[in-house]
Amino acid sequence: MKCNWEKWNAIATIIMAVGGLIGLYYLISEFGELRKSNEIALSTVRQSYRPLAIIRFTHQRPDLAVINHSDLTPTGHFDFGYTEQIVNKGLGVLIYLGYVSYLSKSELDFRSLLIDDKIPSVSQDSAPAYARRRPIAPGETLTVFTIWEDVPFSPQYFAYSLHLYEDQDGGLYDTEHLNAVGFENPFSEKGKIRTILEPGTAVRETYHYYTNEEKVKLIKSLKKLNSSIADALTLRK
Repeated sequence: MKCNWEKWNAIATIIMAVGGLIGLYYLISEFGELRKSNEIALSTVRQSYRPLAIIRFTHQRPDLAVINHSDLTPTGHFDFGYTEQIVNKGLGVLIYLGYVSYLSKSELDFRSLLIDDKIPSVSQDSAPAYARRRPIAPGETLTVFTIWEDVPFSPQYFAYSLHLYEDQDGGLYDTEHLNAVGFENPFSEKGKIRTILEPGTAVRETYHYYTNEEKVKLIKSLKKLNSSIADALTLRK
């Protein structure tokens, strides 16, 4: 019986190809698992020295907000603000870059919308780029004041702020802070709106580390919003 070598060579080639594909599949899987393991290890190491900004009010009282009704405030509008402390609760030096804030009548995913360039405008601190990068050692604090001007009355506002900071190696982090504040029914006095803050302000915080891709997107978004924080981020080599 004559052996069909071409047929057997073709079968062997197919078997080798299938075996190679199976081996490649497992190799890719191994690389994926190795990458996940490396990311977990890097995250663990990062947590061992990272800074952590905790935002808290300087006065733990129901009337923590300052409400103004100046002659310059339009009818039906008012100003309010509050003083907060940034406390470094982490294990490493916190290089504070500044913050941007946004006031909304409804709850939203502020950080994600900001990174994706979907926030039309923000309130910002006024520090120039060269005055940023303020170091805060573990356990130390920095006081900041947030003010909202010419705000139309609403019984509730969601006041978001994104505080940006770096560790000693240039890694970028943020604290996304929310103050959900309510106001009692307003009344008119001499043509100006009057209101007071309701007790029980709700506070929420989340903490993030930035990948290179997220950092690039954030810088692009901050530049469109004319924030000097973007310049501070690009200064580091």
